[in-house]
Amino acid sequence: MRRNLMQNTLSQNGIENLYHTIPLHYLTFICRSGLLLSKERLIQQGFDTMHFRSTSKNADVKRGFDQVVHCTNNPFPPILISKLLKGYQHLEICIRTDVLSEDQFLLCKYNIAKNRGLYTESLSTGWCYNGFKIPVTKTIDEKVAMLTSIDKIQHFEILVKDFLEIPDDAVFRFFSNQDFDIAVDIISKMNKAWPCKRIDHSYQYNVNNTRRNTVNEYLRHSFENADWRGNGLEYDR
Repeated sequence: MRRNLMQNTLSQNGIENLYHTIPLHYLTFICRSGLLLSKERLIQQGFDTMHFRSTSKNADVKRGFDQVVHCTNNPFPPILISKLLKGYQHLEICIRTDVLSEDQFLLCKYNIAKNRGLYTESLSTGWCYNGFKIPVTKTIDEKVAMLTSIDKIQHFEILVKDFLEIPDDAVFRFFSNQDFDIAVDIISKMNKAWPCKRIDHSYQYNVNNTRRNTVNEYLRHSFENADWRGNGLEYDR
């Protein structure tokens, strides 16, 4: 997918990139579809709920966020740091925000998975629209109010409706040499040309051999079997 550049409230307010964190073993699914999908769309594609993070999937559904792709403005969001520190192989996809049309995304300043009903509704925090149980900003005025009222470094969620096509210049970010090497090989074999980058960081990210071998086998099997929908491998349980 080539990018059609768009001006939106994110790019106009200095938010140049969005980031999406995924387990490394889902890489072949991502390569095959070229899409990031909401939970609802994943189910439509034949992926069982076992693919969703057990720590957040129920909260997302109950709070009305199963129809969006969860992204963030933060290149090291708390979920990524947590997974790296536990030795759970994850990658991150970085996409420029100017691929998004204004009506394609919502913003949320709250932690959707962990929020316990502590929020306020206002112009700068948004409102509980259309089944959302936590406020989101929807209109241009609301998004601008939110973005101008918080520190740009502050973590917030960029919620893309339904799905997000991965553009040709999306950067796939990896946090160890081993993850980088296996991913580059898979991406090349699947005839994708996404730029890949090894990211330096200060976190203790150590993957044991058993876990690494399990992920490698998962990737091999999903590469060789296009109709396979996984075996329930998940690191939140």
